[in-house]
Amino acid sequence: KACLEAMPFGPQRPPAAKAKEEDVSIVQDTAGLDSELAKALPMSFSGTGKKGPSLNDAVAEFAALAGKKAEPVAEPTRGRIFGGNADDEGNSAADVGVVEKDEARDARQGQRTANFHAGKRGAIVDDSSDDDSDEDSDSDQSDRELLPGQTQGDSLIPMSNEFNIKGHSKAVVSVCVDSSGARMLTGSLDYNVRMYDFNGMTSIGRAFRELAPQDGYHVIDAQWSLTGDRFLAATGYQRAKLFTRDGSEMITFAKGDMYVMSMERTKGHVASLVAAKWSPVDKNTCLTAAQDCTVRLWDVNRAEETQVTVIKTRTERGQKANVCAAAYGRRGEVYAVCNDGSIQSWDPKGPYHSPTSVVRGAHTPNTDTSCINTSMDGRYIITRGNDGDDTLKIWDARNFKKPLSEFDALPNRYQTTKCAFTPGDKMFCTGTSVIKGEGLGALVFFDTVSLRKVRQIGFGKESVIGFDWHQGINQLFVGTSDGVTHGLYDRDASKKGLLLCVGQRPRQKDPGDIMEYFNIKAPHAENLLGPQRSRKRQAEKDRHDPVATKKPHLPQQGVSRISMHGAVGSATQYWLSKARGEDFSQLMEERGREHVEDSREALLKFAEEAAKDKTYSRAYDKTQPVKIFRNEEEEDDSK
Repeated sequence: KACLEAMPFGPQRPPAAKAKEEDVSIVQDTAGLDSELAKALPMSFSGTGKKGPSLNDAVAEFAALAGKKAEPVAEPTRGRIFGGNADDEGNSAADVGVVEKDEARDARQGQRTANFHAGKRGAIVDDSSDDDSDEDSDSDQSDRELLPGQTQGDSLIPMSNEFNIKGHSKAVVSVCVDSSGARMLTGSLDYNVRMYDFNGMTSIGRAFRELAPQDGYHVIDAQWSLTGDRFLAATGYQRAKLFTRDGSEMITFAKGDMYVMSMERTKGHVASLVAAKWSPVDKNTCLTAAQDCTVRLWDVNRAEETQVTVIKTRTERGQKANVCAAAYGRRGEVYAVCNDGSIQSWDPKGPYHSPTSVVRGAHTPNTDTSCINTSMDGRYIITRGNDGDDTLKIWDARNFKKPLSEFDALPNRYQTTKCAFTPGDKMFCTGTSVIKGEGLGALVFFDTVSLRKVRQIGFGKESVIGFDWHQGINQLFVGTSDGVTHGLYDRDASKKGLLLCVGQRPRQKDPGDIMEYFNIKAPHAENLLGPQRSRKRQAEKDRHDPVATKKPHLPQQGVSRISMHGAVGSATQYWLSKARGEDFSQLMEERGREHVEDSREALLKFAEEAAKDKTYSRAYDKTQPVKIFRNEEEEDDSK
C-alpha cells in the first residue's frame, strides 16, 4: 500500500510518437519508499533499460509486496511511470502539471483548426513551459488541419514545432537529408542548390554553401549517396553532376550525340533530365532518366566516359515513350512512368531490352506523372499524377495489374511534386498545389493499411512540392513554392537536426569589436597593393591626355596665321589685337612665334608675277566666266 501511494499512476501526457512495448523505458523514483522495499524490487524494473515490465506487471509486484490483490490498471500511452509527491486525489504534482498543459494544448489545437477553416494561419505554441519561451521563437506560423477523431497527441508526425529556412528566390522542388542527419540539400527553380549543416547553423538558418550545378538550368533533383560522402544533382540539362560532401564538383556525366538515331549507341543523354536516383544496393551505381525516352544506369567511377546500361521505353505500339519519372526498388528493380500513362519495371538482373512487367493506362495519357516511389519493404508502389490527372495511386508490387486504391482531388501543377512513404511504411504522403490562388497547399497523409486519408498539414497559399522525412532524427522537411523550407519537429520525439540550431542565436556585434586596417606593400607591387583609382575618374583623366587617347590635332578655326611652325593663333585673337591697337605679329613674336603673316597677303604677293607669266594659268583663260557687274544707276532709274 505504501508503494502504491508513493507512486500513483495519474493521467499521462500524450506522446508525439507512439512507442512500441519492447522499446519503452521505465523510470523509477524511489523517493519516499522504504529502503528494504526498494532493494526488493527486481533488477529489470530499476534503471532505464531498453526493456522493462508493463504497468500491470509493476502493479502486481507492488501488490504482492503489500499482500493485496492487484487490479488491472489502464496502461499509460507512453508506458512511462512518473514519480513525485501525491495530492489528495492520488495524482502527483508532476501529473497535475501535465494535465493542465494537455488541456491548454487541446484548447490551442481547437483554435488552430477553427482558424484553418476560416482561412487564417494560426501560430503553433510549443508544449514547453513559459521559461523556454525565448527558445521557442523559432516556431513559425502554420496551419494544422486535423480530421474528425484525430488529436495531435496520438499522431506519429513530428509537427509540434516549426522552423522556417529561407534562402531560395523560387520554389523548392527537392529536399534531402543525408544518412547521418547532419546536413541537408535543397534544390530550387532558381538554378541553385543550398547546403545546410545543422551542427554549425544558427537560428538564422543560413546555408554554408550555395552552388549552381548548371548555369541557366533549374534543379530537378539533388540526392545524397548512401554513405553521405557525396551527392548527385540533376538539372534541366542533359548531363548530371556529382559533388563532394562540401560541394566541390567531382564528375560530370558523359553527354550523348544528338545526331545519332540509336540511343544505345550514344555515351549519354541527349535531352533534359527528369530524374536522378541512387541505387539502394550499390553505393557506386545510380540511374538517370531523360526526355530522350531512355533510362540509363551509371557507374560513377567511369561516368565521364559512358553509361553501363541503356533502357529504352516503348509504347504499346512499339514507339518511343517519353519518361516522366523513374526510381529504384528495394532489390534494385528499375521503375519508370511514361507520358503514355504506363508504368514499366525491369528486373535488377536484366535483361533490359524489354520490361519485366507493364501496366498500360495507369495514368491519363499525354500527362506528365511527377513521381514514382516504392516502400521500404518493396511491397507497395505509389505514383503521383500531374496536371490533368490530379490523383495519387498505390499499387501492389506483387500483383501489378490494377491499383489497390486511388485518391483524387489532389491538385498538382509542378512536374517535380514528390510522393513517398513515411518511415516504417505506416503511411504515404504527397503534396498539393494552389491553383491560381484557390485552395490551400498541404501535405496529405494516407494510411497504408486502411488506405484512407488520416491527416493533412496545411501551408497556406503555398504549394507543397518536395519533402523528406528523416527517420534517424525524426524530423520532416517540406519545400514550398515561396522558396521556404519548413522544418517540422517535436522536442520530445525528435533529436539532433534542427534541435541543435534553433537555440543557437547568432552573436551580436559589440562596440568593442574594432578592426584596424592598414596597407601592406611589397617591393615592386605598388600597382597591385596600392589604392585603386575608380574607373570613372581614370577615364576622365585619360580623356585629357593626348597620348593615352591618341587624339589627333584639331583643324584650325577661323582666320589662321601661317608660320614655319604651322597654324597659330585664332580669328578672335587677331581682331581683339586690332581693336586694342596692338600689332598682332609683334604679339606672336613675343610669344615665341616668328615669321607670322596674313595668309591672304601671302597669296596676293604672287598675283602680279602670275599675271605676267601665265605658264601655269594660261589653260584657264578661255574657260573663265565673263564678269557682269551690277549697274546701280539703271536700277535706280527703274525705281
